[in-house]
Amino acid sequence: MGGEIYEKTRYMNYQEENGGVTAILDNDKKIQAEALAMATNVPLQKLVMIERVEAFRTYAVALKIPTSSVSSDGEEALWWDLGDPYHYVRVTPHKQEGYSLLVVGGKDEKVGQHEDYEERFKRLGSWARERWTAAGEVEYKWSGQVLDSSDGIAYIGRNPGTNDVYVHTGDNGDGLTYAAIGGLLITDLILGKENSWAHKFSPSRQHSGSHLKQALKTLPDMTLKDIEDLVPGEGDVVREGLSPIAVYKDESGGIHKMTAVCPHLKGIVAWNTAEKSFDCPVHGSRFTCKGEVVNGPAKGPLKPK
Repeated sequence: MGGEIYEKTRYMNYQEENGGVTAILDNDKKIQAEALAMATNVPLQKLVMIERVEAFRTYAVALKIPTSSVSSDGEEALWWDLGDPYHYVRVTPHKQEGYSLLVVGGKDEKVGQHEDYEERFKRLGSWARERWTAAGEVEYKWSGQVLDSSDGIAYIGRNPGTNDVYVHTGDNGDGLTYAAIGGLLITDLILGKENSWAHKFSPSRQHSGSHLKQALKTLPDMTLKDIEDLVPGEGDVVREGLSPIAVYKDESGGIHKMTAVCPHLKGIVAWNTAEKSFDCPVHGSRFTCKGEVVNGPAKGPLKPK
């Protein structure tokens, strides 16, 4: 018994053969195993599961607040609403005695389809102060990425059309809960054990339609800038001839040009002002300001121009 960890290793594809699975890496090296589990937030594949999930950016801010104004006994607390977009609130200790941090999150939105990301943080802070009037200014802010399934239930189990490949995706922001379920369920499936949850979470279950079609319908209208309009530290998709180009102007004024076409399924990326990244609105792939991939399903960078 035991395991191996491969650092700085980029997975590209897999092959099923001889009752096992071979993972193919970007350097053409291979790793052989009896089973492969893709617990990668977003499945690293072209279609199949990709069309069943939709990528959202989610936001959170933390405001300093007197502990006495949110809890009479100092215990931590958690609240959430059922709005759309939703909000959740929890209290966690502050480094200063007598104070806590009020963590407020939500305001989720589809990846790559919003221009003013900072506005989301401001709206969360305002929403919090309207309800907890003792709350001060925002001390911390954060954003992350979640995958929603087409029916609100995570996909956990055997990847459709395979024998020994397993997938876990579409957590709908409930990653801690589904992580525990996924670990137990996929382990049982690999070991050939019966699990009463298998049908409920099966990636092959009937679903309510393709998120891909909806994503293509809701792509934002793009107003392309000129490179000369960019200020240092800013990026955007600009026009160069007839082609859209992803451009970043660094703090010293240096220009970095890349194709604006996502290598996954050829969507056009958009500039994320909060994270200083280029995000694809079709399936949620994200790239650094210089084009390096940081979030799948894309497996490679934006090609330099």
